[in-house]
Amino acid sequence: MFKFKFNLTSRIITSVISILIIACAVSLATFALRGVRPELKQPIAEKSDLVDSPSALGETMDYGQFYVDSMIFLGDTTISDMRAKGVLADGEETIQIWSDTDGRLPLASSIDKTEIAFLEGEMYIADAVAQKNPQFLLITVGIENGVRYCTEEQFKEYYSKLITIIKESSPSTKIILNSIFPVSKKYEKQTQGISMDKIDTANEWIVEIAEEQGVKYLHSVSALKGSNGYLDPQYDSGDGLHLNADGYNAFFAYIRTHGYK
Repeated sequence: MFKFKFNLTSRIITSVISILIIACAVSLATFALRGVRPELKQPIAEKSDLVDSPSALGETMDYGQFYVDSMIFLGDTTISDMRAKGVLADGEETIQIWSDTDGRLPLASSIDKTEIAFLEGEMYIADAVAQKNPQFLLITVGIENGVRYCTEEQFKEYYSKLITIIKESSPSTKIILNSIFPVSKKYEKQTQGISMDKIDTANEWIVEIAEEQGVKYLHSVSALKGSNGYLDPQYDSGDGLHLNADGYNAFFAYIRTHGYK
């Protein structure tokens, strides 16, 4: 009788141990599968070859508002629109924005003949840089003409011509190539020739240009995208292209925390 009870107890213990082992195995497998899932949720445009490029400005301490105030913004409509939003020092009277009379600054073969509009008149980019000698010049071009019409070869040729002009006119100016801003999904559907795929590809070209030219690259697009890879709705001015004040402030925050070094 004692022997029978002993054998029965042994069998029960063995069964319990087996069940525990199986349960542990299932739990470990489930945990492992869960560990893989976050990788699938990474933003679609955050490619390591952009943020890990030697030319890319990495995260730094907050350089403060003075850093933003010391910068000249040379750019297309996404930059010139900052004047109307009044987000820079001196608001709509700011002298930090450089663009042509239309505020579009298209990326084209004639970029060297493009004139920047100032209160005292218009002057070629080369003359403007030589005369003003900015400490920091942040360039944002490519949404006008570039993304829509340029081949990779043309895009890089025209952009490189612009950088060469600036370097020769003011060797001491620190040049930063900014990523093209994202657009909304609605804007992409309504606008022929402009898509986030093209913008993401053009930003890859800009990184390559920065590396070849020995200048810096700012991946600010990462601060403005939503989880779907398009312009975050909270930063959309309403047209799907231009930023609202919150969007520009997010842009400035990224500039301040990814300083030139």
